[in-house]
Amino acid sequence: MKEQERDKCFVIMPFGIKPIRDGNHGNYDFDKVYRVIIKRAIRQAGMEPIRADEQTGAHIIHSDMFKELRDRAVVLADLSSENPNVYYELGIRHVLAPKGTVLICREGSDLPFDIKLSRVIFYKYDGHELDWETVEDVVPKLQTALEGAKRGTPDSPVHALLENVFTPQPSYNDGVHAGTELHKQDSLADLDSYQLTVAEHLAAGGRPLEQLIPEHENCAFGARTLGHLCLRAKSLPPEAARIARRLFDFEQYALACDIYDGLDKVSRLGFEDLLNYGSALSE
Repeated sequence: MKEQERDKCFVIMPFGIKPIRDGNHGNYDFDKVYRVIIKRAIRQAGMEPIRADEQTGAHIIHSDMFKELRDRAVVLADLSSENPNVYYELGIRHVLAPKGTVLICREGSDLPFDIKLSRVIFYKYDGHELDWETVEDVVPKLQTALEGAKRGTPDSPVHALLENVFTPQPSYNDGVHAGTELHKQDSLADLDSYQLTVAEHLAAGGRPLEQLIPEHENCAFGARTLGHLCLRAKSLPPEAARIARRLFDFEQYALACDIYDGLDKVSRLGFEDLLNYGSALSE
């Protein structure tokens, strides 16, 4: 992708006036949302908005759309009408890009469970008239989210929950991958905010930790999420040592040390845990 194209934000949303599923058989002017809220926020964030219907020839073929979803540093999706095309394109974006996706939606929409884990900016709109106070409230929030997306904050649940979305193609012949493990550690650290969100979601679900461990302990992301869930408790749960050992197995030494340190303070370190703690500290 050319350097000058990096400052363009691709918008996925319905075009024109569409029926809205609100039980009142009303219509929704998406172009007004695009003109008044979306374009303004994108430009204030230092980018230029583009939408499929604005492309050359007023149409976009699938290969072009896929390239936009893959290559644009920032993509914004309006989920307001529960439009299947928008959800389809958002799913493609989340697979192709681990970061740079911003979601907005009208208040009152019933979003699917899978979307609720992601941050969504809501706005009030009856489908016809946009209140000026609403615009003045939403545009700065959307601008901030877009600026965060430009900085590369991870936001794809696909990449967060599946550590390797695409099969890696290692090549060690020339030694250029010597920093692979360090890069992996950095990438996982970047996901802390998302892991904390998932941990909070699991905690809100009310299921005991002993039930969650078998479901989440077999990958580094899951183990880290359990670690955050463990540390957010008022006191370390009985399963804390098991979680720390799994973190140690995945070489997540810093988070493992946080748990081992807590266990040490309450004299709950076993012999194996003490050895792991010392090894983790040395790493």
